[in-house]
This record gives sequence, structure tokens and C-alpha cells, in this order.
Amino acid sequence: MPEIISRSGPFYEVKFRVRIREGDHTIYLSGDFNCFGQGDLRFSRINEFWEANVRIFAGDYRYYILRNQYEKIDEEGKEVKRWRKLHLPLDSPYHDPGDSRFCYQSGGIAILTILAPKNDRNLSIMLQGELREVLKPQIVSMKTYDLHAFYVRGNGKYHFQAADTTYPVTKEFHLSTEYAENDSTGSGIMYHIFPDRFLRSSQRKESDRTLLQWGSKPRRTSFFGGDLNGIALKLDYLRDVLNVEYLYLNPVSLSKTNHRYDTDDYYTVDPLLGTNDDVRSLAGNLHSRGMKLIMDAVFNHTSTTFPMFRDIMDKSGKSRYLDWYIFHRSEFNVFTGTFKFGTGTDIPAYETFLGVGSMPKLNHYNTEVVDYIKSVCRYYLDEFGADGLRYDVGHSVPSGSINEIRKFLNAPEHFLHIGETWCRSPHFVGSDYYDSITNYPIGISIISLLKGRITIDDFLGSYLQDIINYGNRTDIMMNVLDSHDTPRLLNLLSHNQDRFMAAYSILFALNGISTIYYGDEAGLDGGKDPDCRKCYPWGKENGEILDFFSKITHLRATNSLFRNGVVTARTGNNHFVISKLSSKGILEFIFAVDKVDISFRGELLYSHRGRVDGDMLRIEEDGFAFIAKTADFDQSA
Repeated sequence: MPEIISRSGPFYEVKFRVRIREGDHTIYLSGDFNCFGQGDLRFSRINEFWEANVRIFAGDYRYYILRNQYEKIDEEGKEVKRWRKLHLPLDSPYHDPGDSRFCYQSGGIAILTILAPKNDRNLSIMLQGELREVLKPQIVSMKTYDLHAFYVRGNGKYHFQAADTTYPVTKEFHLSTEYAENDSTGSGIMYHIFPDRFLRSSQRKESDRTLLQWGSKPRRTSFFGGDLNGIALKLDYLRDVLNVEYLYLNPVSLSKTNHRYDTDDYYTVDPLLGTNDDVRSLAGNLHSRGMKLIMDAVFNHTSTTFPMFRDIMDKSGKSRYLDWYIFHRSEFNVFTGTFKFGTGTDIPAYETFLGVGSMPKLNHYNTEVVDYIKSVCRYYLDEFGADGLRYDVGHSVPSGSINEIRKFLNAPEHFLHIGETWCRSPHFVGSDYYDSITNYPIGISIISLLKGRITIDDFLGSYLQDIINYGNRTDIMMNVLDSHDTPRLLNLLSHNQDRFMAAYSILFALNGISTIYYGDEAGLDGGKDPDCRKCYPWGKENGEILDFFSKITHLRATNSLFRNGVVTARTGNNHFVISKLSSKGILEFIFAVDKVDISFRGELLYSHRGRVDGDMLRIEEDGFAFIAKTADFDQSA
């Protein structure tokens, strides 16, 4: 069983140890705490054991130990079928005023969070000086502890009282909540494009790949010929209609596939998309409009025709690049299938992206590989003019590689390192890892709320979990509702157009980078891949949805209350309210479940299926409205 080396409040230092067996090459730790990554947490060989020390937050976790990537084992090295379990309890209340995860501030309001053992709810906050509580405390029940969140503003001292015990015991904490306009010049809006499906320009070069008719049903192998010049033609649309600040592109490097996540050459743009000069031109045009370019960084794996891997195959392993990949057997043939646990499928001789033989995994523990990747990133920054990188399969790329890239680039402060992850984990966020991650969990919470699968209190709990995981870095999380890897949002919400717009409303209410998947603003639908990668329906947009996006993105870009402040929520008769609190004002997002009349005061910024009638706001079923109010923190709507 894992050994607890040390602990400080909710932070555990845990040692995992596995007995060495003949044939071991790599041992990975893969669990809830690292989004079941396959490579970011690797064991080191210590005498007769493999060992890994990991810092983990209190909680209940599942984990695997992976031997040579394709075998699940226990600590004795024996094969197992199911995950292992890890219980890390919280025994006493914990709060750290110097950690923004426990003292998150935005818009002149602070959320002070104290963690307490389960069901220890007799907890209160004592305020001195000009500090005052602006909302009743929120309590979120986690698996092994309760999260108590207190919303306060002002300057002064505070401490917590739990039964007969005071925290801290010896002195009080100090707090000053001064208003700061985070992201005051940008919109915090990202537009995500799958390049083959956005727009085919008239300047497209000839290709040996057959192009389907634009807008026809996509298949996994389909090419439609969308290109970089097509994207460049629509930059004014992205800026003027959608108020986009960040443009994120799926890979553009040379590849044989339409998704281009199996790279043949990092330094060369796929000719079907354009040229290297086209990327430079695109970045320059973006910058002249005050916009930024985020490029996909596919460094977890390559294609099997990548020169270094091809050299290994051609020379039957007698290649100087053999250690660029991770081979477990001296078999040098391309694995053409996909390995899946528990299915009896063949096992590749080399490590891969999730068992896919056409995507061999790079060895990030080889310094020559990391140096090569660093040079690619330098090229993306200096030659292409990128303003950030989104690291594909970020949960499997070691922090050491990302830290080396960060130090080598010494990029401008605005440069973003975004890791692709699919779970909520503080493991990946920090000054030596990613600035931001793809925040799918908050998007899932929004969708679940609108489908009636969770309550508004559950949604608020999800928001507070972001705070306790990321602190002030919550303000630069890449918040995602759908993407090229998921069904379209319209499909996820059963094609309910009202709830679709409501979902994006909530997304834009949150601090962070609100991400629009191309075509969502046009009402584009789609199921699982490849259906979620349809062509943009130019000339056939849903006018009502596009008009909504134009208005909500304009509010996000021009009203700082959309980008600053803290979130709370409550339910009422036939409606629920998500409020954004700031010392400068309050935004209230009111969503009707059924027809509802609400006492109205404040400025109506936008309404869908709603109208003001005297001192009443009348909203139809599945309608919603945004209201700006003075900062009196009154809890009534």
C-alpha cells in the first residue's frame, strides 16, 4: 500500500513503491489526481523497487500502476483487473491566507475557504475592522471533507471559530480586498477552429487528397480543404461580431490526417492548409487587431512516418533515435491496431497515445527529445508569432518537460501554456507546469445543471471546487462546453436552443477564458467524432443564435463585471439565479424553468423570452435575462 511520508493540512506527500520484475521498462502512476495520465508521473528505480513520491490533495482516489503502459499491476508487480483505492482524510480544519486557493479575490470581493472534517458544520467566521460578510456561507460536501466558503469585502482581520476552537490559535489573519480590474483590456474570449472545416479560400493549393463537397457529412478520413487563408478572411468577423481575443487552432503541421494530431514534420505547415508564411501572416493580422494566436503543441506523440520513428523502423532498431521512443520489445514493425485494456487485443512493442499504434509516444525522459521540442516551441514563438501553446494530451506530458520549455522560451508575460486535461486537478497548474488547462469539468456542470441532473447548489459547489483547485489561476482557465473531441453542445442539450444559449450565458458569466467552438454561434450541431467536426455553414447560420452571440460577447468585452468578481447562486420559484458580485456592482443571470414574474430593479442588459412590465420582469419557460444592479449585495432578485 502507498506510504504517507508527510502531511500538512490537506496536502499529503505519498510514496508509491512497486517491486521490480524482469522486463520492466517504465512504471507509471495513473489516477484521479492526474486525470489518469500515462507518463507525467513515472517511477524511479531505487534498489529492488520502483518508487514515486507524489503530492496529493486530501480526498478519495482511484489509481492504476501501469507496467510498460499496457499492464495494470499491484505493488508486488502482479497483474490486476481493477483500480486501486487511496483514502486521504482531512482530520482538522485548514486555511492558508497566503494561498489564493483559500483566499481567492476578484472584483474587490474575497472568497475565504476553510476545509473542515465531514459534518463538522459548526464553523463561523469572525471579522474585525472594515471587513464584512456579504453573503451567507456556502458549504460544499466533498468525499472526505466539507468546504466552507465565506464571501467578504473590506480591510481588517479575521479568524474562524469551530465549536470551542479558534483558527488560527495564536494570531488573526489579515485581509485587504481592493478592486482590481483583471483582464481589463481583453474580452477573455477564445475561438476554437478545426482548420479543415472552417472556410476553404479561393487561394487553396492543389492537393493529392480528395476534397468532399463543403457541408457534406464528414467521415473520419474526410478532407474538405479549409485553410489558413480562409481563416484570415474571417478575422474581422471574429473580432467585430464575436469580440474574440484568442484564436486557438487545432494542429497545422504536416500530416496525412485531417486532424493532424499525428505529426510528420513540426516545422512545416501542411500544404493543404497553406504555408509557413500563411501562419506568420495570420499571426500578424491577428496582432494588428489586438488578438492572440494559440497553437496546438502535439508533443506527447508523433506519427509513424515522423523521420526519427521511420529511421528506427528502417534500421530495425539500430538507430541513434531508438531512445526517442519507448520500446518494450525488440520488434520494429508499425502496430496498425489499437490496444484496449481487457479486450484481449495485441500489445504494441512501443508506447503509444492511448494504445493507438499510429501515434507512438515520445520519450520525454530523454533530454535530446526535450531539447528538440524546445526548439520547435522556439520556432512557434519566434517564426510563427504564437502567443501561447495548447499542449495535446497535457496530462501525460511530464512537468519537467513543460518547465524546461518555459525556461527556454522566456516568453512574454502574456504567453499562455495551456494543458489539455479532462479532470479537475491542481497537479497540473503552477509556475513550473501549465498556466491554464482545458476546464471541461465546469462545462459538464453547466450542461448537467441545464439538463436537470444537478441542482444549482451542486453547480455552485463545482465553481467552488475550481477555486480550491486553482485559486486566482481560475481567471485564466480555458473554460470549455464542447470541442472537436466531444459531441456539439446542441446535441448534448437535446437540440434545445434556449438551453444552448443559456449554457453559453453561464460560461460567459464566469471568470476565465470563455471558449467558443467554431460554428456553435451559427447553430451547428453534431454528434460524436467525426460528426462534431462538420463544415461551418456559411450563409446558413441560425440568425437568432448568432445575434445572441454577438450581444453576449459584446457585453463580455465591454462590461468589466462580466470578467471580474465572484459567483454565487440561489434558487427561487420556477427559476434560479447565478450572481456575479463585485464591489463595483452585481450582475444577475436569471434563468426560468417555467413562467415566472420577478420583482425588477436594475438595468436590463439582455433578455431572451423575457420583458419588463412596470416593476416586474416576466420570463417565459426556458427564458433568461441579465440584470446589472448596484453593489448593495441584496439577495433578492
